[in-house]
Amino acid sequence: MRLLERGGRWKTGETRGSHVTRYMFELNHALRGPARVKNDMLDELYDGLNDEVEAHRAAGLPHREAERLAVESCGSVREVAPDLQKELSFVDCRRTAWLLFFLVALHILIAEFAWQQDPVAAADGGNRLGAGYLVFAEIVDYFQFVVVVVALGAAVVFGKGGRYIRMTARISRFTGAFTLFALLLKSASAVMLVSLVPGMLQGLMSLPGLAQQLILWVIPTCYVMRLAWRCLTVRMFPVTAAPVLCTDS
Repeated sequence: MRLLERGGRWKTGETRGSHVTRYMFELNHALRGPARVKNDMLDELYDGLNDEVEAHRAAGLPHREAERLAVESCGSVREVAPDLQKELSFVDCRRTAWLLFFLVALHILIAEFAWQQDPVAAADGGNRLGAGYLVFAEIVDYFQFVVVVVALGAAVVFGKGGRYIRMTARISRFTGAFTLFALLLKSASAVMLVSLVPGMLQGLMSLPGLAQQLILWVIPTCYVMRLAWRCLTVRMFPVTAAPVLCTDS
């Protein structure tokens, strides 16, 4: 039986009776992170296991026994997974922080451009909206600037500063929670600000307006929130059993 999944050399191995492939599946099940990075990581481990298997076979051991010894020398999934998960979580947190930075910064620029292009706003400086609206808009602006600064700082920490901090589930979950909180609050504030401007909501509800919002706001925001959710729900240790994908014959 051969696997139908794409990506990763270890996924194309024979599953029946293979200690190595069973081990790789269990390890893959225990890890959460970007697929390409995880596959590269597991491919490297898979190559190392196969090299050790060949070394045992060269010493005269049967293939099945050589695989068993190679897997045992590598360590159990519970022993190996935490260190690999930390590396994956660094990648996930760094990617989430960078995308949060670029997304919010882009939306700040778009909002500023839209405000400058509003002929009524340009004519009266926003006085038609009332003092309360302008105060609320300014608070939202300050909040977005804070998010941009925090996201940029986090991206740097998870990049160049990664060697100086010890990755934990708490750090990953905090990154995910902050990102989700920032995007949810930002989205709710944006909807409120738009709905209070006469005529703006109607313009956005047109077909071109909906398409623009889908491309510039909805899809990017949902994508970053998906990454944030993965950071929030990460487990540094495997706590559930992998599905049975191979059996000894």
